[in-house]
This record gives sequence, C-alpha cells and structure tokens, in this order.
Amino acid sequence: MTQGLFGLPIAMASRWIFNSYAVRAPDATVAVVDPGLPSVADAVLGAIRSQLAQDPRDVRAVLCTHGHSDHVGGVSTLLRSCDAEVHLPERCSAYLAGEQPR
Repeated sequence: MTQGLFGLPIAMASRWIFNSYAVRAPDATVAVVDPGLPSVADAVLGAIRSQLAQDPRDVRAVLCTHGHSDHVGGVSTLLRSCDAEVHLPERCSAYLAGEQPR
C-alpha cells in the first residue's frame, strides 16, 4: 500500500457499496477522495478518527472524481466538521452553489 493512502471502510447503504479514500500528507493534513452519500461521509469522519487517529479538522481538501450523488452527496456533511477546499470537475461546480447532484 502506498504510504499515506488509506482505503476507508467500505460502507453499504441499501444494496450499494461505497468506497472512499483518505490521503495523509507528510504534514499530517488529510484529503478525502469521493466522500459518498451523507451517511457514508459520517462513516468517513469516524474512520478518520479511528483508523487515522486524526481529528476531522485535519481534512484540508475534498476531491470528487465526478458529479454523481454517491461521490459528491457527502461533501456538505464533511464540511460541517472541517474547513476543507472542495475540488470538483468543472462541470459539477454548480453543486457548490446548491444545485442538487443527479
């Protein structure tokens, strides 16, 4: 496994399985990739505490690979616990203004 890259626990919601990842930088800041749905993002926050032994406030970036709700739906949940920059594909930037993901 690449040092600093963590596959967070797979979360199941209904019949769907969601994968999220955390990347810990050498300065101990964290980036979350694809936080999933809001319920999955709650599990991500718990895993940051338990698996990485870090405070969610250490999350400085949230990266979403594309705009489906199972990748971006949990962004607002994460932002309630941290002050992270959100990085979305350009065509999904309207989500930051409140547009609902499909």
